[in-house]
Amino acid sequence: MSEEIWSYHVTRTGSMVTVELSGEIDMAVSGDVLDAITAELGRAGTVTVLVDLSAVTFLGSAGLQALVEARRLADADRRRLVVTGAKGLPRQVLEITSLLTFLDRSESD
Repeated sequence: MSEEIWSYHVTRTGSMVTVELSGEIDMAVSGDVLDAITAELGRAGTVTVLVDLSAVTFLGSAGLQALVEARRLADADRRRLVVTGAKGLPRQVLEITSLLTFLDRSESD
């Protein structure tokens, strides 16, 4: 039996949804992460999805790809997706790849 290396929790407040991710976001779980985020983007009445990375301890390239794809899907559907709370190694990865500014926006383009 394999141990879960990540989890998520969803909180809805009006038209805003917060998806709190925790643990390690790598290739093994990136598809599930994208599915969790896009499920919330697709819910009726959702305008903004805030993805909170404050409890994420590892963010691999596949995890980055999932976040970028979620942002692309949100933009295409005229919804907002904002990634916030990254610290430590995940924040460094976002900064090094120049994705921090792209994903951590308070206003959509």
